[in-house]
Amino acid sequence: MKAWVISAEKAPKPGYVFDEFEKRMGIARDGTKVWKNAVYELQDIEIPKLSPKEVLIKVRACGICGSDVHTYEADADGYISFAWLTRFPNTPGHEFSGEVVEVGGEVKRFKPGDYVTAEEMQYCGECEACRTYHFNQCDYLLEPGSTIPGGLAQYIKVHERYVWDIKDIIDAYGIEKGFMVGALVEPTGISYNGTIVRSGGIMPGQFGAVYGAGPIGLGCIALMRAAGMSKIFAFELSPERMELARQFGASHVVNPAELSKRGKTPADHILEETRGWGCDLQIECAGQPHKLYQDMCRAVSCGGGIVQIGHSPQNASVPVNMAQLMWKGGHASGSNGHAGSAIFRNAINVIASKQVDYTKMITGVYDLDHAVDAILETKKANGGKIMVKID
Repeated sequence: MKAWVISAEKAPKPGYVFDEFEKRMGIARDGTKVWKNAVYELQDIEIPKLSPKEVLIKVRACGICGSDVHTYEADADGYISFAWLTRFPNTPGHEFSGEVVEVGGEVKRFKPGDYVTAEEMQYCGECEACRTYHFNQCDYLLEPGSTIPGGLAQYIKVHERYVWDIKDIIDAYGIEKGFMVGALVEPTGISYNGTIVRSGGIMPGQFGAVYGAGPIGLGCIALMRAAGMSKIFAFELSPERMELARQFGASHVVNPAELSKRGKTPADHILEETRGWGCDLQIECAGQPHKLYQDMCRAVSCGGGIVQIGHSPQNASVPVNMAQLMWKGGHASGSNGHAGSAIFRNAINVIASKQVDYTKMITGVYDLDHAVDAILETKKANGGKIMVKID
């Protein structure tokens, strides 16, 4: 089968210490400090062999994520920009859908011909985090495209535990569009975890704000609208993404650069438009928390929350106005992943309902041979989801 394979040099920066899991699995918990000089090649490799509980999926569509861009990017010394779990060589791609073509002897839930997608957060189920139902915080997490082979290939194998049926999406959108929309379940699950689960929930009539209207941000906006928020602010620099934010339900779409020209910030705009109340929920999807958090804290409503979804090397050094959070009784939460809390099931149902036409999120389609071009297009950050269609 054809598959993209990333190879990289393992060169830990001075002071980086591998824990026992990293040593045993050959994984780095922070790729920016370990892997350099990444090389992408389209190769002919063997179709994966199944264990008794695994499902073989013929991949039909695979989305390109910002994490794929960060893995492709390099700093001046050649180190990748993805500050998360990584292992090479590996096949990238974790947002995929396809058709089951073979199942292991002990698989009970799926059969050849089923239309499916799969979770990226493949938790062990046995560590202390998993035993306390914090699946996204699993100590021994494995992820397609990051630490195990991903979906930028003609076939992928996945344990049935992480596989989900998307027949309702196929019925709603048709086969061709349905597979591409089915590949949006994973990023929509990321949005769902932050917007609904980690936020503590939404009450109809509340005010929300999303910083960064890329695919994750668009998912957050759609969920805020579905949950009944009355004012939804979207802050975005790209004109194309600003228009997508409107289509996905934002009521106030603002270019922060234009605000800056008038001597104003997003917090100023929010406070003006909400008569000083602020936002009950703000979600950072831009990967710029070091630039945004002081202003976001100003815009927190009484009891309001901030949720961090965007990955960034700057996440470890973000100035937060704790005094403002204390005065307002506010809170800040991290959101990582999409496992547990019925997230995948609910994300599939939201997409299949067509309350929002999720095909509008897809603004570019490439074939497998040109997947690197898809990554470069995603890097421009001026459209929605870039998809790789795989025949």
